[in-house]
Amino acid sequence: MTNIAATLEKLVEKQSEMKSTLSKLKEELENMPDTENNATKISNLQQQVEKTEERIKKLDEEISYYRWENAKTGIFSFVIMIIIIIVILIVGDQLGYFSLPQLIASLFETKEKDVNDQIREMMARQKEEFEFGMKNL
Repeated sequence: MTNIAATLEKLVEKQSEMKSTLSKLKEELENMPDTENNATKISNLQQQVEKTEERIKKLDEEISYYRWENAKTGIFSFVIMIIIIIVILIVGDQLGYFSLPQLIASLFETKEKDVNDQIREMMARQKEEFEFGMKNL
């Protein structure tokens, strides 16, 4: 995985260098006066621009390949991690370390229990206040 990421990083750096070279070549080509003396220089620059554009296209394809490989590696690692967690939960349930249904239920019931407890506490306080008020009358 690190090898793919390192290769991808090098390719992206190389691509940015080639893009800057391409922009310099295009700028030089635009600034060159169109005379007979410069005709060979202009054609050479145009060939260099075309070759650089082809190299950039090839690099784009290679970069997209390595990005896909990097993504596949990440997805594969994520799937393996999920499978390991599921296996641990099932084995722990079978060995009696915890009850899987209770564990799942506790994840979803926690908020409901908290709200119910708060309501009970509030009603108990109101009852105490009511009884205290009745005694003082």
